Amino acid sequence: MKKFTLLIIVLACIMNLGAQERKTQNRNVGSFNEIYAGKGINVTLIEGDKEKIRIEIENADVTDVITNIKGRRLDIKMKTKIYKDMSVMVYVTYRSLKAISTGTGAFITSDNTIYAENLDLKSGTGSNIVLDVDVKNLASSLSSSKIELVGKADFQEVSSYAGGRYIADQLMSKEALVRTYTGGVAWVNATDKLDAKTNTGGKINYKGNPKQLISKGNIERDEE
Repeated sequence: MKKFTLLIIVLACIMNLGAQERKTQNRNVGSFNEIYAGKGINVTLIEGDKEKIRIEIENADVTDVITNIKGRRLDIKMKTKIYKDMSVMVYVTYRSLKAISTGTGAFITSDNTIYAENLDLKSGTGSNIVLDVDVKNLASSLSSSKIELVGKADFQEVSSYAGGRYIADQLMSKEALVRTYTGGVAWVNATDKLDAKTNTGGKINYKGNPKQLISKGNIERDEE
């Protein structure tokens, strides 16, 4: 009986190790300049000469990760079932990007500075976008989520809704147009012009000493 019990324990351990095994898969994809990460997906962006994807997953199978291109947008998402203790890492090699968006609970970051003429960022509920950027025009929209940026932009436009946290006081911009709504918060930095307005519990903190300041609502300058 003791031997039988021991055998059961050993088999259970082996099965558990198998469940924890990390599975990987490389995929070739067509050309894209936009990316969307769906629920539970963690993405690392890597600039390169050819678009490709590497998937690493635990407690699920690589076939559970769906990747397809609609127009010029790469969509990465799970099948309808989300497994307990599942971990999904997707390494995306891109040539150029103009739009990045996240679904519920997704996370996107980058191994390198993202260079672009125009870049559009949108983060959904509970998701995070953390990037180093060097762009001419930047547009960011978030709701109940976080976007954290460093780098520089000539112009940035920000809309933060419903408790969204836009943390970009280390993003050096010449001009910024910032709006916060229903508890949304934004930290920005502008040298030439800052147009800032808050609504219904929103707040905007800014660094720098912009030559032109247009403000309405809960606006506060942070000390350097």
